[in-house]
Amino acid sequence: MSDAVTSAYRIQHLSGPENYPTWRTKMLDILTDLGLEEYVLGTNTEPNDASAKTSWARKDRQALSAIRLRVGDEPLVYISDATSSASAWETLSEMYQPKGAIGIVVARRKLFRAECQEGENIQTHIRTLTRYRQELASLGSKISDDEFSITILTSLPESWNSFIQGVDTTALSDSTKIISRILEQERRKIAKPSSDDIALAAGKRGAFSRKHSGPKCFRCGKKGHFIQDCPEPESDSSSSDSEEDYPPRRHSKNDKANVVTEIDYAF
Repeated sequence: MSDAVTSAYRIQHLSGPENYPTWRTKMLDILTDLGLEEYVLGTNTEPNDASAKTSWARKDRQALSAIRLRVGDEPLVYISDATSSASAWETLSEMYQPKGAIGIVVARRKLFRAECQEGENIQTHIRTLTRYRQELASLGSKISDDEFSITILTSLPESWNSFIQGVDTTALSDSTKIISRILEQERRKIAKPSSDDIALAAGKRGAFSRKHSGPKCFRCGKKGHFIQDCPEPESDSSSSDSEEDYPPRRHSKNDKANVVTEIDYAF
């Protein structure tokens, strides 16, 4: 298999039972595109004709290489000695594919107990639920669209309750549309600033307005506070009341009368 063909199909390597259902689906797509799925699934068996056997062996070896190149080091131990692609495929299935009722129960527990906590990535959460649903389907236990839609909505945080109330029950029959609406709502929530951000911005604007308006301090000359609230240290020159700080006082007629009266009493 050439490097060009290998690099054209880059998927996450098989690591164990946790990603086997997803890996199996992607691997079958790759083998189908390469025209090798019949060798892996055992539907194209080795022919008896000697001339055709050589061509078959080359194709089967190509399928085996495609599998090994997309398997992690630990799972590779179990198929390193495989002599055919079908035997390697069957070995991995026996190792990592859940079997019987316990496999279905475990997969359903993962699906129905999954919850998206506040602040978690909604898109990642929905992908996880979809993977659990596919895992159940591979075990012969399919989840209907209605049930999957309800499962998704149930797993959302409580902050999504207002959104859930707006979902019509007739829309539950199409889980793809439900997912699309959820992701669109998530994008809107990310683009729209939160109430805390709005309050913080308003507080900063209010502080700026108060700082640059209001009474003027006679100590520092800045606006927004009185002299008794001035943060600047008091200097010697500002402690004395100079004529420059205050305008000259105008004398009234009463002031002159008071002076005359004081002179009269002095005599």
